[in-house]
Amino acid sequence: MKVRWTETSLRLRITPSELELLREHQVVMVVMQIGAWELFLEAGPWESQLLTRGSQVHVHLSSADLAALLEPTCEGVYLTRGDFKYYVEKDFPCEHPRPAKVALEVAQTFPRPE
Repeated sequence: MKVRWTETSLRLRITPSELELLREHQVVMVVMQIGAWELFLEAGPWESQLLTRGSQVHVHLSSADLAALLEPTCEGVYLTRGDFKYYVEKDFPCEHPRPAKVALEVAQTFPRPE
């Protein structure tokens, strides 16, 4: 999972295997290597919401939002908590030119919807 945050938003980009984990009601977790924070993404029978507990961020997706993500034509779900926006998006291949070394790395991404 790729994580990008700003003062007003949190963007999570998931791979096909991470979406499969969510479908199986397993937690997708990312931990900053220096131990500063942990992020947990999971789907279940609750409302979609963003929760924080100390250095932990928990993103809960509702069954409906998970169902939307499972649709091949869906690129992501876009949610808010007050004025704060948070997104869970499928990770697609980069469209801009990349250095040869990076281009050779195998990236697990979704095919772009038509």
